[in-house]
Amino acid sequence: MSTTVAATSAAPLHMARNYWDESRAPLTSLLFVLPMLLGYELGGAYLGRDAWRSGAEVWLNAVIAQSGFAGRWLVPVATVVALLAWHHASGRRWNVSALVLLTMLAETVAWAAGLVAAAHAQLDLVARMSAQELLPAAGILEQYAAGRALSQVVLYLGAGLYEEFLFRLALLPVLAWALQNLGSQPRARAWFLAAVLSTLVFAAAHYIGPYGDAWAWPTFAVRLLAGGFFAALFVLRGFGIAAGAHALYDIWVGCIG
Repeated sequence: MSTTVAATSAAPLHMARNYWDESRAPLTSLLFVLPMLLGYELGGAYLGRDAWRSGAEVWLNAVIAQSGFAGRWLVPVATVVALLAWHHASGRRWNVSALVLLTMLAETVAWAAGLVAAAHAQLDLVARMSAQELLPAAGILEQYAAGRALSQVVLYLGAGLYEEFLFRLALLPVLAWALQNLGSQPRARAWFLAAVLSTLVFAAAHYIGPYGDAWAWPTFAVRLLAGGFFAALFVLRGFGIAAGAHALYDIWVGCIG
């Protein structure tokens, strides 16, 4: 009887550990973000000239162009190849549970909701401290020109996917490797400092270039909060959940408020 009770009580813990590990796998992340990738690319093709492109995708295309390559589908293909290569290098099994993917969706919604609440609380605090009337939350969080709802949703899918690809999947590990191997930092400190640096770059990037927002410290503070949140999600929960939470957060504040 005691053996049966112990086995029964250990089952939920084993399932939680299994989900925690499998949801972080690169192949699982790829399958989880695949609807986002297809929604962004096919939505952009459908909208044509009316489509808004993610700034991160534009930067990635520019980097690839510097290498002598050019093509409309190079960035999405690079995203897929990078995740497949990462999964192969990890030595993990090539199978994904549908239940894990569904649970990831629920977890992503929860993380996005928590970040939206934190961002609104931060804006309220900033408003009280500055004694200024700030823009509505949706406008101050994501300052995009007004347009069709479909264009906005497509844009936010791309922003969530490619900003996480650029600032977390590509930049953060490179910074951590450099700090650990060239800067002689302990592994944990290297990853922490890399998360901080990539978050600063992420927040500042929103004000660079012809399509960048006008500088405002309240919006910069919100983006610091969001960038740090996504960096922590990437390190602890993997690329898929970070990208999904990012896209849902953008849709939430950009289309719902």
